[in-house]
Amino acid sequence: MKNNFLNKSVLLIILPVLKSIIINRGSSSGIAKGMPVLDGNYLVGRIVETNYLSSRVLLLNDLNSRIPVTLNQGAQAILSGSGTKNPILEYLPEDYETIEDINVFASGKDGIFTSGTPIGITNTDGTVDLFIDPNQLSFVTVNLNVQNKDEVIEEIMLKREQKYEALCKSEVLTDNQTIQDNCNQILEIISVQ
Repeated sequence: MKNNFLNKSVLLIILPVLKSIIINRGSSSGIAKGMPVLDGNYLVGRIVETNYLSSRVLLLNDLNSRIPVTLNQGAQAILSGSGTKNPILEYLPEDYETIEDINVFASGKDGIFTSGTPIGITNTDGTVDLFIDPNQLSFVTVNLNVQNKDEVIEEIMLKREQKYEALCKSEVLTDNQTIQDNCNQILEIISVQ
């Protein structure tokens, strides 16, 4: 199986604040919800809905888009779609002063987007000029190497459960019945989730 698919953008949906495209590949090609979508090396959005033969891509400038980003000065932020051409940087450090021409990259902290994927450059008003104009997309690439968000959460929960099981079985805790009971309650809560 290939790691990436080149897809034709078959429909560009442009409403006042909703920006998405429909591509001609779906679950039959291994595409799943949450996978990143690129134009060349530049991030343009993520898969939000899949059908057997097509998928919908939520573009970075859509009002519902939120992704963690890193600025090349090291600051962390959330890139929020504004429904306009330029998404907005939110949750910057309090003392951060936005200046022009700072590179913005996907941080990878969400476990979905590859860390360091270029997105755009900053403006002095806290918006970002995207490297790719979302209104001019013809062909995009879906990165199939990335796990979807549900798989990442499931993996984290499994590791957490293993950690608590090891803690509850340790010799230090078996002498103290209260701690052992607490561990059993934690394990019951985790197994319900």
